[in-house]
Amino acid sequence: MMETSLQELSFKSDISFFDEVSFILSVITSIISHPHMLNKGEEIVIRSELAPQISPDMFQRTIRDSRLWTEDNLSMVPENVYYYQQIDELRIYENIFIVNLIKKIDHELTKYNDFYVSMIKCFNGDNELSLKKDNQDIALKKMSYLRRKLKHIKNTYFYKVINKGSTKLGRVTPTNILVKDKLYNYCYKFYRRLITYDDRYKMLLDIRCYYYFKLIKILNELGFKLATKNVKLEVVDDSIAIPRASFKNKDFELELMSDDENIGLALEVRNLKLKNTFANHSANLLVFDDYSLFQELKISNIKGYDSVEAISLFNLAVVDNNGIHPIYDGIKNEDELIRGYLDSHIMVKTASTDIYNHYCPCCRSSMLDINENGVIECEDCKSKYVFYKNQEDSNDLLWFIKLRR
Repeated sequence: MMETSLQELSFKSDISFFDEVSFILSVITSIISHPHMLNKGEEIVIRSELAPQISPDMFQRTIRDSRLWTEDNLSMVPENVYYYQQIDELRIYENIFIVNLIKKIDHELTKYNDFYVSMIKCFNGDNELSLKKDNQDIALKKMSYLRRKLKHIKNTYFYKVINKGSTKLGRVTPTNILVKDKLYNYCYKFYRRLITYDDRYKMLLDIRCYYYFKLIKILNELGFKLATKNVKLEVVDDSIAIPRASFKNKDFELELMSDDENIGLALEVRNLKLKNTFANHSANLLVFDDYSLFQELKISNIKGYDSVEAISLFNLAVVDNNGIHPIYDGIKNEDELIRGYLDSHIMVKTASTDIYNHYCPCCRSSMLDINENGVIECEDCKSKYVFYKNQEDSNDLLWFIKLRR
């Protein structure tokens, strides 16, 4: 049975969204051709020959105002008249809403474009480049078409006139026009879907669950055995509750559990070859984001963790006080991301204590701090590691408690 890839499902969802945007931009183009306008008027005084016709009320006012009359061949004629001028006002609430929607669509397409550009393969000497019909090729072509439609819309009189003033609306009110006019209603419904984040929490829970099972699968492939008895899966509020589970191989014991405050997974790693209990473990937080460039990532509390990483469907990132740093240039599949994540926490290398007691193995910095338990931390890249002896050949082994690449 073929395993479902969330990456492929995400791409199909994006293509469906682009098709919907294309339809909405066509609807907006139709609205711009025949927009709703507010008919209002004002009373003015104009030269009599410029007034096509005047109402009885305006005629009476003109008769009563002697300032408007002049003598012409012994007759009095109105040189100017009162006139009620009708004005079509384009800047009504519903049209301001349409311009607001145009800007939101532009913002969303910019984010999608940034992501798919980041997916373009770059040549590094031994890899292939992106091809026609690759996902990024298909997506970028669709977005190029949509951005041309947007550019045309932004060059219209409608957009330019309304955009001269503020287009901020706050919470959008479903007026009669937005509800009853078919074209405006299409836009209103699309806007509601665009700004609805009520199910994002559920989406992150689903992504967490997906990666939880990926972690178990990769741990099994790496030779780890389940050490916890009677692991039960329970469904809570339509989501699978993450059970606490331990895994062991000859070198490490890993404990995997949920961190519900951060909608994340906590991974505790214990090096079984290290006897010093103050140096043989690490606590790590893995959080999830549905945005591939981590634009919306939020973390509540990282107290007690040695490291924090974030994972999306396409990349892995290090999170620290200086921000979020994606690890890979380009994309990896989900299995590669999980392997990279686990590798960074159980990596052991034969290494020289003489060299790496003085220089960081990750960045070569000599700004190292060694605590009383022998744990070394680089003050520049924040990697953390410890040495211990290989019992089989007495070589010095270096274990990365926290690896920063």
